[in-house]
Amino acid sequence: MNTQFAHTRTAKLIGVSAALGSLFLGLTACSPAEPKEVALSATVAASATPTAEAEPSDFPATFLSAIDGDTAKVQRVSEKDGSAAGEPISINILGIDAPEIGQCGGDEAKAEFERIVNPQARIIITFDAKAPREDKGSIAQAYISSGSSDLGERLVSAGFAGAWHAEDEVVPTRFESYEKAATAAKSEKAGSWATCDTVGR
Repeated sequence: MNTQFAHTRTAKLIGVSAALGSLFLGLTACSPAEPKEVALSATVAASATPTAEAEPSDFPATFLSAIDGDTAKVQRVSEKDGSAAGEPISINILGIDAPEIGQCGGDEAKAEFERIVNPQARIIITFDAKAPREDKGSIAQAYISSGSSDLGERLVSAGFAGAWHAEDEVVPTRFESYEKAATAAKSEKAGSWATCDTVGR
């Protein structure tokens, strides 16, 4: 009787040990998934965190006047209803340079700028992701387009401005096309190239 009881007790202990062993193995198999679940939760939480809205790379505006051959005074307008937004600002066309007023070709460059874009015409101001948004004089610098026309390229192609950028700044994205246009205009003695030794810097 005692021997039978001992065998029964031993069998129960073996069963309990086996069950505990299975439980341990199950927990071990599940444990590697826990860090993944935590990481996934963190990713979801991070993606749900609101971030500051990026400043737009371009905006609509109204052309008010040409200050000189490569600088315009413009009025930013609302994309929703076209109403004026803020005060008028000056925009230097990035990647080009025209003679200053009083220099050879300066008055002609300004007149050409105002000829190719009418006052109150809708234009698009486009900043270059590679270049600073302001020049060293704190004037905004960007490309100006009217419809599908790049006004900077038109001024250069017509011979009233040259391709230029500050040497200590990155090369503007459109500079290469402006440079080709300037080379062609100089070769053809277009615009101010017919009477001036240089057009811009």
